[in-house]
Amino acid sequence: VTSNGAAVRSASLTSGNLSAGYVDVALSSLGSEGTKALAATVTDLAANTGSAGSLSVKLDTTGPSAPVVTLLPTSDTGIKGDGRTSATNPTVRVAFTASQMEAGATVAVTLAGVQVGTASIGSGELTNGYVDVRLSNLGADGTKVFSAVVTDHVGNPGSAGTLSVV
Repeated sequence: VTSNGAAVRSASLTSGNLSAGYVDVALSSLGSEGTKALAATVTDLAANTGSAGSLSVKLDTTGPSAPVVTLLPTSDTGIKGDGRTSATNPTVRVAFTASQMEAGATVAVTLAGVQVGTASIGSGELTNGYVDVRLSNLGADGTKVFSAVVTDHVGNPGSAGTLSVV
């Protein structure tokens, strides 16, 4: 198997592979992020090499930037913008850089390491650049520091954005 023309792995076929019609080849490293042109060939015992099969893949190992987390005005009771609410299940807005996302990304909001809200990012959220997340199980009154992490569609978590609410 080659990646952008450089050999990255080889494997010997077994009778099981021949019966199944394929072989799994674990690639150890494809280098830095970006599009990779993979190609695979099979060489028989007489040293005859068949035509290459190819596949283009995008290597993505970096999570999104930290989102901006704000309390929605409908959950901001009392003086707007003062960081105080009497809402027991407030909704926060998690704004992200849309160009770093694709549909299928997820948002998890935690309080003291415990998940208190989640949301999926679809095409509408991508267009808006944010997703609203309703929170629950917040415990007793007092200052709460929420952390929101966006995980991209391939599973790379980003940095946390935070919001402090009393």
